[in-house]
Amino acid sequence: MKQIIMFILLLSTAVTSFFFGRADKPQLTDIPVYVVDAQLMRLIPVAEPVIEGDTEFMAQQVMRRLISGHDKNRKIRRIIPDSGACMSLKVRDKVANINIKTKYFKNCLTSRDIEKLCVYQIVNSITEVEGIEAVKFTIDGKSTKKLAGYLDMRDLFVPDYLM
Repeated sequence: MKQIIMFILLLSTAVTSFFFGRADKPQLTDIPVYVVDAQLMRLIPVAEPVIEGDTEFMAQQVMRRLISGHDKNRKIRRIIPDSGACMSLKVRDKVANINIKTKYFKNCLTSRDIEKLCVYQIVNSITEVEGIEAVKFTIDGKSTKKLAGYLDMRDLFVPDYLM
């Protein structure tokens, strides 16, 4: 009889802890992340689920999605290097400050069009996060004129959805 009572107590404890001890699932929201088409002609928005949080946290998730890419999709090309260390992000006063490390981008940005697609892929995606209106780039921690030599990286970039 004692064994039956212990079994029932143990079972009820397990069931109770299962229902009441579960962590709530984080809230997800879809944010358009812009990827480059296979012909390197335009940007395509792809809805990506990100965990809701403060602006910087959500922007960092979007940046990780850009870095991780969509390599299995043949209609999309990667132009951002697949390295988590290639960019870092901080948000202040509705501006995302992104530091790019040029050593990762040396062999990627071979033309004006590719550099423009890369920059606006980042800008369009990051500004989709609520609370970010523009992007400011630094190159290796400094405000520098060029990344690959085609765009003035000292400018403040706003989205261009016609790309």
